[in-house]
Amino acid sequence: MVGGGVFKFTQRTFRWTKVITVPEENVTAVVAEAKWYRNELRLTMNGTSYAVGDLLEDDLKLLARELRRQLGLASAHVDG
Repeated sequence: MVGGGVFKFTQRTFRWTKVITVPEENVTAVVAEAKWYRNELRLTMNGTSYAVGDLLEDDLKLLARELRRQLGLASAHVDG
């Protein structure tokens, strides 16, 4: 979720949930990695990298592009 100068990311594994809230300017990278064995969206926030996996390649690239646009990040990475 992006809005009001804040980026909110929820990470859920079974019954465990972690909510990360950081100022938008602390999100330094959004990278889509589409590989033959796994598709991942990598987010770098406050120097820590988080991965969101198991996305369809088209959805992955669309999500990465829109997050970069909303966060004002330059598209310095080539997806793929």
